[in-house]
Amino acid sequence: MGSLLREQVKLEKETGQRLFLGLSLMDTLRTAIRLGHHRATAALEKQFSLTDRRFTWIKVRTLAEARDWESLEGFATELRRSPIGWEPFVEAAKKWNAPLDYTARLVARLPDSPAKAEEYSALGLAKDAAEVAARIKSYGSAAAPYRRRHDGGAGEAIKTAAGDRGQAAACARQEGFPAAVYLKGHMDSLVQRLRL
Repeated sequence: MGSLLREQVKLEKETGQRLFLGLSLMDTLRTAIRLGHHRATAALEKQFSLTDRRFTWIKVRTLAEARDWESLEGFATELRRSPIGWEPFVEAAKKWNAPLDYTARLVARLPDSPAKAEEYSALGLAKDAAEVAARIKSYGSAAAPYRRRHDGGAGEAIKTAAGDRGQAAACARQEGFPAAVYLKGHMDSLVQRLRL
């Protein structure tokens, strides 16, 4: 009797359900994860020498498909450092329509980056997006939503007003940008940043 078959028989006895016999290793893992048999999944992972990356992918995808957001968040909490990064957790939550609070807590695990600010912005959490942008001092990520909204109109308005700082600030306010951003530094470098 093969080792997978022995494990499947053992799982069927433990659960009292005839779900495991004849399944592949991946399907056995997915079924055990869905049923919440975490000890059994850990034993299968160890016995069949699954890499941490592969096991993490399987577990994230399975929990998201089952819409078991509490278990997904719990699994993320168990991991000190994810072998696949935190982006797959966020992507799975978004793909399977996780509630906003769960998705936001998963986004919080991402390292501070423009991508994290954009994820917060996509969730409608402008305050969190602004805090991340301020922490990384990334002018580009803070201005990206404005550039998309205005199709470069602000850049053109400021380019034409580059000779007069007062006029540049007025153009910036008209386009919805904070005036302090445009009064800081040289106008030429600002125009270059807006073209990014």
